Amino acid sequence: MPFIYIYVSLLAKISYNVDGDFMKKLSTLLLGLLYILLTLALLIQFNLFEVFNIWIKAIITIITLVFTIYILRFYTKTLSRKMTKKYDTQKRKRLLRKQTFLKVLILLLCIALSFANYFYYRVNDTFNYILNNNGAYHTVHVYALKDSPITTLSDLKDKKIGYTNQDENYGKDVLVKVLNKEFNLKEDNYSLIGYLDTKKSYEALKDSKVDIIVIDDATLDSLLSTFTTFESSTKLIKTIKGKVEIESKSVSVTTTPFNVLIAGVDNREEDGSITANTRADTIIIATINPKTQEILLTSIPRDTFMPVSCNNNIKDKATHITRKGGIQCLISSLENYLDIEINYYLKFDFQALVKLIDTVGNIKVDVAYPFCEMDSNDKADSICLKAGSQNLNGEQALAYARHRKTVTDGRRSEAQQLIIKALVKKMASPTIVTKFDSVLKIISDHMQTNLSRSEMYDLVSLVPSMGNLSFENSDVLKGDDAYEYIAQYKETMYVMKIPQDKIDEAGAKIRGLINKK
Repeated sequence: MPFIYIYVSLLAKISYNVDGDFMKKLSTLLLGLLYILLTLALLIQFNLFEVFNIWIKAIITIITLVFTIYILRFYTKTLSRKMTKKYDTQKRKRLLRKQTFLKVLILLLCIALSFANYFYYRVNDTFNYILNNNGAYHTVHVYALKDSPITTLSDLKDKKIGYTNQDENYGKDVLVKVLNKEFNLKEDNYSLIGYLDTKKSYEALKDSKVDIIVIDDATLDSLLSTFTTFESSTKLIKTIKGKVEIESKSVSVTTTPFNVLIAGVDNREEDGSITANTRADTIIIATINPKTQEILLTSIPRDTFMPVSCNNNIKDKATHITRKGGIQCLISSLENYLDIEINYYLKFDFQALVKLIDTVGNIKVDVAYPFCEMDSNDKADSICLKAGSQNLNGEQALAYARHRKTVTDGRRSEAQQLIIKALVKKMASPTIVTKFDSVLKIISDHMQTNLSRSEMYDLVSLVPSMGNLSFENSDVLKGDDAYEYIAQYKETMYVMKIPQDKIDEAGAKIRGLINKK
């Protein structure tokens, strides 16, 4: 490339003409080479990872290259100037000062470029991991009638496949991927027929309108509890576990209001992966208006009794929705419940909260009540706090967020909001820059989202202004304690029934901030 030739030529001139011994010439050459390599590395990362259009990238790249050539030419001209006998003492001192200044300048530029390269690498490595980690694993089951000749998935060529035609067609999506990847069966090699609910798809199977039906975990339990003859009249062809990505409803997050579902899960009950479908103990919708710098936190208690969109709108506790249907099912259920649109989700586990707070520093929280709670290792009553304003470490904050033995679920939701507000303000502190590497590691290991790369970059750019966000209108849905028999679990459970007027009011509040100019 032409500019590399220019760079090397300039450096060769320096190393040849500079006064001094071999080591002095070598150090001058290496410093210049380091500056070139770091500049080129940064430009390569910039062009690979930034989401600007090609013309903006080209302009920034050209400006950077021109600036680099100018600096190196000045570096060359000054350091290659030899001190002849014509130079008096004062001129010699001036030249030495100028040469020293340039060496220090290039050294500082190298240090700055090193940090910039490392920052780019770590941020993009984390973003790549998060982007590849979006989605959740779903277990789906393929059933045929007992006397069907179908015995394996390879028998599905030219067959009719029935599925539940809802927003979250996990069963269909997972099966289609497996048929394509493992059996080279494309969608034109078989017929997909959608039905309104699981009951109708099963009836279609019994009436021989389809050859098989595909059912996910979210609906299998309700199907078994509704049709007692299901197991005796069908046979299981295959159980498949596959990953389904969760698409976002993208907006310009720096200028357009948006909703984010914040779901805190305890993934220890599964395989420890953040992608596992586990119960959500924290369910908060964060409505952010970047124009007015306002944020509204709406907490939905974990025991809220609500329709589940991916299970024929049969009611269940909110905390169970992610266990059976995954985060996408919770998103669509909440959208229907509150009559809103959720653009993104942020899913994190308990360890994310503990490690994040311990990394950025204790958060100041006004604890509303005294209590004792187990720690993250489930050691009973190992953390006790008094009421009042205090600085909490990670374990203490987690204990406050989880405690509900002596308070209502609504009070617990209020505690969770206090912790989020305190953490957001802490993250907006300038000192976070010195801890960004540790923060990125925690995010990549313990969080999951469907934000795109450009949206994540935009949100990072909003971090300095987070301390100015107003949380004044935050809300917690409150309802009546009740006990309901839930057929799919065959037991009576404690639930919270939210009055319809409270649901409507919460939805209206969210829509109000979204539409606020």
